[in-house]
Amino acid sequence: MQDPTIIESFWDVDKDFALLGLQVLPGLIAPAGSRGRERFFQAFRNYYATDSVKTASHLIKARFNVNKKHGVSDEDIAHFDLGVCTALLVNTVPAIWWTLFHAFSNQALLKELRHVIAAAISRQYKSREPLTAISIDVPHIIQTVPLIDSFVKEVLRVHSNSMSARLLLQDKVIEDDKGTSYLLKKGSFLAMPSAPVHASTDAWGPNASTFDPARFLHLQGDRISRSAYRAFGGGHALCPGRHFAMNEIMGILIIMVMKYDISPLDGDWSIPETRDHISTSVMTPGRDFLVRIKPREELQYMGGNFVWRFQKRTGRSE
Repeated sequence: MQDPTIIESFWDVDKDFALLGLQVLPGLIAPAGSRGRERFFQAFRNYYATDSVKTASHLIKARFNVNKKHGVSDEDIAHFDLGVCTALLVNTVPAIWWTLFHAFSNQALLKELRHVIAAAISRQYKSREPLTAISIDVPHIIQTVPLIDSFVKEVLRVHSNSMSARLLLQDKVIEDDKGTSYLLKKGSFLAMPSAPVHASTDAWGPNASTFDPARFLHLQGDRISRSAYRAFGGGHALCPGRHFAMNEIMGILIIMVMKYDISPLDGDWSIPETRDHISTSVMTPGRDFLVRIKPREELQYMGGNFVWRFQKRTGRSE
């Protein structure tokens, strides 16, 4: 799609998500979101009508083929695609924002990230001679630099505020740490917010309120309950796209820290106030945060352009 307003239309829908969900006079109570939703649907109707899906990603092609196999119309497929974009974007975009914020606002962390990533690249290319171009195997870096995984998980622990919900199939009595008992009635919905669990000193230790990029490097075996980390939910509702999302965030982190320097326009890296959204589990900054992005000058280990390459399991580059 070539129309840049479609991107704006999607985020208009996201902002008015709760009001649109009421399904009551959307044109009056959520005009921006309602117009954005219709523009989004029309764009995808045109997309499929012009057979543009031939140039789409494997994901979109696979979904389109499955829908067509079962007789789903292009109109309905266009509607379904709003859900796909929501799943792919509404949490990963703010998660990437927070990841870059913490990486570039902490000079010691930024230096360490660049050091361990550069070391992984050097191990891949054993020659000491300057290279005119480097094909960097991003998944290999992710797998061999555990600090990256730990850092992103810590970002999600601190900035996610998801809510898991369960329908009680039977009466259940629970007890808090003060010995008070509560009866949870069969047929009720139980809401479980992640933020209190992620801030629990019982689960995470006395430094639970501290941002520690290496926290997950230190956790071993049974030192923490699996249910204490709920950035992607838990149980049978554990997010099936969590690995894709993590790789997406980590891949962008690697590219940005190695290729660019980022600094705030006002010179202040103070954490902005945040706001919650009914459609997302990662909080977003409550205001615009303007930064200056420029290419790095300290690329001493190579002499040319980067070629960023993700390797498939087959060994072929994508």
